[in-house]
Amino acid sequence: KCSDNGTVAAVHHQFNGGSWTLATGTTSWTTANLPLITGNNTVRAYATDSNGNASKTNSITFKH
Repeated sequence: KCSDNGTVAAVHHQFNGGSWTLATGTTSWTTANLPLITGNNTVRAYATDSNGNASKTNSITFKH
């Protein structure tokens, strides 16, 4: 979940170093099915607001 003192315009995500993809939704968002690989998998995400400001990029790595 993300928030801003303005309006969150978009959420972008990246999986295992692939292309950045626009998520569906901005308050509670979902993404496509992600093909997990054996070993470490990393998801990165950031949000942009209606003024074009970008949040810090956050990431999580987990082992499958």
